[in-house]
Amino acid sequence: MIQKLIFSAYLDALKHVIYPNMCAHCQTEIGRYESYLCHACWEATLPTYFEHYTETTALDQLFFGRTKLHSTYALFHFETENPIQSLLHVLKYNHREKVGYYLGQELGKKLKLKGFTQPVDAIVPVPIHPKKEFQRGYNQCDSICRGVAKALKTRIDKTLLRKTHNSKSQTRKSKWERWENSLDNFSIMENRMEYQHILLVDDVITTGATLESIINKLNGHYPDLKISVASVAFAGK
Repeated sequence: MIQKLIFSAYLDALKHVIYPNMCAHCQTEIGRYESYLCHACWEATLPTYFEHYTETTALDQLFFGRTKLHSTYALFHFETENPIQSLLHVLKYNHREKVGYYLGQELGKKLKLKGFTQPVDAIVPVPIHPKKEFQRGYNQCDSICRGVAKALKTRIDKTLLRKTHNSKSQTRKSKWERWENSLDNFSIMENRMEYQHILLVDDVITTGATLESIINKLNGHYPDLKISVASVAFAGK
């Protein structure tokens, strides 16, 4: 038993030498037990602390008058050049799905602290087009959802929604262009609804155009369905 532990420790140390653990933001080497960012970069992130709000948040206000929502939450504020942007970049483009799972677990823990007034029956990732998912190898929201599902102890449903148009990246689009680009981009795959409350999960919420399009379509088909949204980051203030 002791020999196995020694061998395991030796193997871990060797892996660390061959594949050093680097901070996703500043690229300095970090310890074996640090998670994706060094301590200084984690300190530079901007948590929303929405779980402690008793009044409406900026994310709640983003959807006022646009769509009907039960609850909203985001883990971090999103800013360019911030470590959270780097984390989401390696998740989305560098095949680091474990980053999404880790962030999803952290998101799920905060959602438990926030406390929904009703349990979530299913977690639904915001879909990407099948062609884009094939090219990338995965949907980054799926790994986030796996982490959230573990924390909330509920199921994931990837069959409810489908993205039907392979639209271009919205990164450089204006708010109006994002909204226009999101119209009729999604279809509902299920003909019957077995849930009372679902949680839509995205990686970053900017203008809310994508979520607005999905939520309004779901509300049109299932007016009694309660819908909440959660994301790792929110670009609003």
